[in-house]
Amino acid sequence: MAKLIITGRKLLDNKTGTGLIIQGASSVGKSALVESVLATVDPKDVEKFTRMTTNFLLYRSEPLARKVLVVFELPGTKDAAMTIRTGLSECKLKIGTVEKNTRTGQIGIRENEIDATGMVLITTTTRTKIDFELGTRVIVISLEHNPDLARKAYYLAIKESEETTEEMRIWQIADSLLQPVGVFIPYAHVIASCFPTDQERFLRDFKKILYLIKASALLHQYQRPKNEHGQVIATIDDYRIVYELQPLLFEAVFDPKVKEMLDIIFENGGKMSKGELQDILQISKWALNRRLAKAKEQELVEIEGRGRYATIIASGGINVLYPLLAPSEVEERKNIPLCTNAPRPENAEELYKKMVQPSLHHTAPTHQNKGVIV
Repeated sequence: MAKLIITGRKLLDNKTGTGLIIQGASSVGKSALVESVLATVDPKDVEKFTRMTTNFLLYRSEPLARKVLVVFELPGTKDAAMTIRTGLSECKLKIGTVEKNTRTGQIGIRENEIDATGMVLITTTTRTKIDFELGTRVIVISLEHNPDLARKAYYLAIKESEETTEEMRIWQIADSLLQPVGVFIPYAHVIASCFPTDQERFLRDFKKILYLIKASALLHQYQRPKNEHGQVIATIDDYRIVYELQPLLFEAVFDPKVKEMLDIIFENGGKMSKGELQDILQISKWALNRRLAKAKEQELVEIEGRGRYATIIASGGINVLYPLLAPSEVEERKNIPLCTNAPRPENAEELYKKMVQPSLHHTAPTHQNKGVIV
């Protein structure tokens, strides 16, 4: 996921920037993940900071276009938060100010404009709640402790530094060879026709899905066909990569405790009494009401009746959690004209049960493509 987000900076048809915020408890591996991914990126495209002051980005002389800005802790962006948000959305920063001419002593005006096309922000946080305005411009993923990943980290820590450096150098060269190009998704209409529309956040999620698919095609640009306009054509393999990252992509949208509750409701047919739910969760009435209030605020549940016998109904079914069609469904429908009332896949229940397995929640799948240069 992180690699795709960073690679997307070179999308020629994506003018706005994006970012990645990695959530997780202290020592869960957030910074290690960031460093590992950055080691695969052309060093000249990466700028690392501990903290940014309010006007730092506005007065710099170097452009920010297709740069990766890394601030290792989210609070380090506090003073420059508005500037960063503007840069990600507007693809440029411009400040107008007045200053005194040291030679003549007269007051004059000065403008400074910085190109921020394709800028990427990477940061980490232990906070569970992200600023709403920033959250609309970035992708948020959550990390939790995973024993298997911890074991792999131990082995990586004892590898020869020279060997690791050489391996990463190959990745960096490959990253530098990627050319800024446009990407065409021939099945985008299929995704659009079936993607949920009942919540405001889905429009943001839809754009993020397209961004990641395009980033995957760009990463594999030397293995993908091109159209007559010189655009790389995204294949179903690019969609499959993003589809398998779906749990990681949408997991951070929901409070883990709320999601646990929704899982139970779905497993019981999408409807159950408040008392039954409380008995299964083994939590207090107050705690359950708090979870239900959060879920209702996000339009995830409906409540009929009052008290212990009130009926809790999951709104929107499983597709609220994982809204993407299976790759096989997209493959079948890609040559069908746009249909705004296209049905959801019949095997959504099976897909959901498969995707909520712990292994998919915490580890990204390995994608192997013969002939891939990176």
